[in-house]
Amino acid sequence: IKKKKHKSRSKKEDANLYFIILLAAVFVLVVLIFRSTPSEVANLPKPDFRPSCAKNEFRIINMTSCHEILYCDAIFHNVEKGSYFNKGKTKKMQYGVWEGRRVAVAHSITSKVINTKADFNEHVTNLFRLQSPFVTQLIGFCNVSRIFFTEYHKRGSLDTYLNSNEHITSDATERLRLAVSYLKTLNFLHNQTEGSLVVCDSNDLKGALQNYLVTSDRRVILNDMDDLPLVNRYGKLIQCKHQVNGDFMFKQSR
Repeated sequence: IKKKKHKSRSKKEDANLYFIILLAAVFVLVVLIFRSTPSEVANLPKPDFRPSCAKNEFRIINMTSCHEILYCDAIFHNVEKGSYFNKGKTKKMQYGVWEGRRVAVAHSITSKVINTKADFNEHVTNLFRLQSPFVTQLIGFCNVSRIFFTEYHKRGSLDTYLNSNEHITSDATERLRLAVSYLKTLNFLHNQTEGSLVVCDSNDLKGALQNYLVTSDRRVILNDMDDLPLVNRYGKLIQCKHQVNGDFMFKQSR
């Protein structure tokens, strides 16, 4: 009797299966956090970070000390600009180099529909007040030209990374570490002193993944910060700047 040969799964199929399982686990954990009472949330493990620079300073790769945030004059004299690599609804991204280190340059886009000036101001304000290992690091900005600089992360967005060969061939331990890192960032956003911050552009899977970057040590950090309304401790509903629809609608929206 001839035995039937079982078709073996490819590495990519196995990787996708692992990711689906981990995504389900992350979803369950997020639901548990959302359904926790305030006292239970307060007892969650706090994010394990220790800010190494003041709010108006930064320190990126290969820097031994902190440097003051760059403003207009320093930006135009000391930052070399390269090619563009991404474009969204409110800004376009460009490669830049400061003192031999690659940085990401964001330019506001003029729009008849979106108030890009308000988006720019809110993005920079949020970068300042939320500086931590859970958000992208602000390097400099110029209100006149409406541009700002952040640390460059070569792995790109979480969406890009999850489709990369590096992630597809990674093991279960590394995938779990990535999922936990994502949860830590959510925990940071949801446990601010004044209440919980909601990422309005995370209303669908692709949009949610594109809002986060993957660092060189494979941590997940928030990158898109131009629409982070506050849900206060009294459960006040929030309203995003733009109409939001999708599968990941949050219950605090109206």
